[in-house]
Amino acid sequence: MDTRPIGVFDSGLGGLTAVRQLLRQLPHEDIVYFGDTGRVPYGNRSPQTIRRYARQDCAFLREQGVKLIIAACGTVSSTALSVLEEQPLPAFGVVEPAADAAERTVASLEEELLSRNAPYFIICLSHSGTDGRGKGEDTMHCAALSIRGKVRELGSNLLPRLFEKNPYMNEIYPDAASRSALTVFVIYEGSGEWFDLSKKPIERASFTFGGAEKVQEGYFITDACIGCKLCYSKCPQKCIDISAKPAVIQQKNCLHCGNCFEICPARAIMKRG
Repeated sequence: MDTRPIGVFDSGLGGLTAVRQLLRQLPHEDIVYFGDTGRVPYGNRSPQTIRRYARQDCAFLREQGVKLIIAACGTVSSTALSVLEEQPLPAFGVVEPAADAAERTVASLEEELLSRNAPYFIICLSHSGTDGRGKGEDTMHCAALSIRGKVRELGSNLLPRLFEKNPYMNEIYPDAASRSALTVFVIYEGSGEWFDLSKKPIERASFTFGGAEKVQEGYFITDACIGCKLCYSKCPQKCIDISAKPAVIQQKNCLHCGNCFEICPARAIMKRG
């Protein structure tokens, strides 16, 4: 049995969600996680720089004696796949597995909605950028937005307006042939989350629109807290106030990684939603 650890890296702390799933699926494996918070985000870097960072990240993990490497970073997985392929040990990205999982999820949702004769689809979108001056220019810079909800098709007549508002799309879909499969949807009811990645700790906020019901998510600490402070020691954001009892999770900074939930010896931490 190969007892060497699995290496995982990301440009920041987001890859901890992948680590959490790995620990659930492979509880007996050791994991070395490298979060490059000193150079986060990668998305606004040139392809050459992203590949250089990826090589350095992989080299660091190899020095830790890992048996395989997982790039839990969408930017590296999509831009520097060649770097993963050149590694002398198994190395994987997350884009293809995520796409496969999304395809299975969409197929399942479509089957369920059709069985209900439901007049809508469920969709999840995300976008990141700097501000109104930099829409579409960076995959991630200072803020990230994730939205999901019910959508309605508006048709392709609005595509020119969409391309006018997002000129970077002209590079992705340069001619009529490449745009022939595109259409425009409106998300008329749903929820979303906003992340400010420029701050440390990262800040987040949630919202709803179109009359959607707001569902509380994340974790909270109950009166069963014994004040051991283990939750704080495992919190990547250090966003747990341990001066209070029970300790209090600062929701605007929480990543919902679940590390505190996993380690609490008193089972005092509960998950919402």
